[in-house]
Amino acid sequence: MVNNVTKDEIVSNNNKHIIHLLRKNVPIDLLSMIKSVKNLDEQKVEPPQVVMAKHLIANGREANTSIILEYIFTSLVVKQGETMYWPVELARICGLEVNPLYFTEYQVMSQIGDLLVILGEVDIYKTND
Repeated sequence: MVNNVTKDEIVSNNNKHIIHLLRKNVPIDLLSMIKSVKNLDEQKVEPPQVVMAKHLIANGREANTSIILEYIFTSLVVKQGETMYWPVELARICGLEVNPLYFTEYQVMSQIGDLLVILGEVDIYKTND
């Protein structure tokens, strides 16, 4: 357990890692995320992971009752689910880059903000969307 960690130490450490991420100095395998998608026939809405699962099935991936997705977000300007690619698939597609800004904002900042709140600090990363 970490004792006496200050907000400034958290912010400094966080900023150091975010700079590495934005400079694309983080390996793709460390940026991949995993989500499970249940039976596509039972889906009433199409969240990004369902869009990705349908994309994979259309490209030959077998679909059982559920699909485990390992993905990263790319810089394509389309629906969110269409920017999600398998790391191996990404390596094969010429010119497709990881989107470090999306990863930073949606996968890192909110968790760091939650940590600050737990420590009794103000969430300096909270956006007013």
